[in-house]
Amino acid sequence: MDGRLERALSWMTSPLSRHPAGSDTSPTDLTDTQVAEGEVWESPELLRLIVATLPVGVSVIDRSGNIVLTNAASELIWGDTIVSGEERWARSRAFWHGTSKRIGPSEWASVRCLRDGQTILNELIDIEAFDGRRKTIQNSAVPIRNAAGEIVGSLILNEEVTDRVHAESVLRESADRSQDFSRRLLVVQEEERRHLSRELHDEFERTGIATQVVGEIDDQSGDLAIVCFRAVQEALTNVIRHARAQHVTIELSRAEGLVELTIRDDGVGFDVTKTLDQAAAGGHLGLA
Repeated sequence: MDGRLERALSWMTSPLSRHPAGSDTSPTDLTDTQVAEGEVWESPELLRLIVATLPVGVSVIDRSGNIVLTNAASELIWGDTIVSGEERWARSRAFWHGTSKRIGPSEWASVRCLRDGQTILNELIDIEAFDGRRKTIQNSAVPIRNAAGEIVGSLILNEEVTDRVHAESVLRESADRSQDFSRRLLVVQEEERRHLSRELHDEFERTGIATQVVGEIDDQSGDLAIVCFRAVQEALTNVIRHARAQHVTIELSRAEGLVELTIRDDGVGFDVTKTLDQAAAGGHLGLA
């Protein structure tokens, strides 16, 4: 770690009493000379300014968990700021995302970071902000160490992701509903096909007409299969009612992306033009 940045981070984790609220130093006190000479990294106020402008919630805590630096984004997420570490960890209400299990005082990412030196990134948690609003945030904590490698504090990053998580949840629910509907539709279609097949089979047992099926096609869409089945059903119904046939042959074939379905019988036949005219006049549209 660069020495100047290390000193700056050490400063941020030191007690605020070293930099009283009435200090004359402000971000606007930085001169062009200081910037050119790289002295900006020696300025705590510049670091405060950088943290203040970040769009995510940022807080720096000392070894005891007390907040020594925070920004407006963090206060907006939580609705307030509790400086004391022990009080904040005890009073903050949060739950592991999607569960009713509350995060205990010793389970916060910042606590584990200070205690074990862990770097915790993007833990998804549901919080109840101090103003009572419920939110979902990504919570991260990174240890800050001094030159001797000792943990002297932690950098906490919070990002509100309530809207994003809600949108993802809605999409997942929609996808689940769609899959469930598709499964149910397939089951209903299959049950309907079995039912109609049994009806057709039984009806041809009663008539004594010999039926032969030639060819087989697999892996067809549900819609196409239903259309073919309905065509066969209507044709065989007409054979039974009108053809006085003894034999029926159903032929199935597929070539170049097309399905061909042919139904032949040895019945009496009919005059197509005359039958169509009679059907139109009588309101019977099945053949058409």
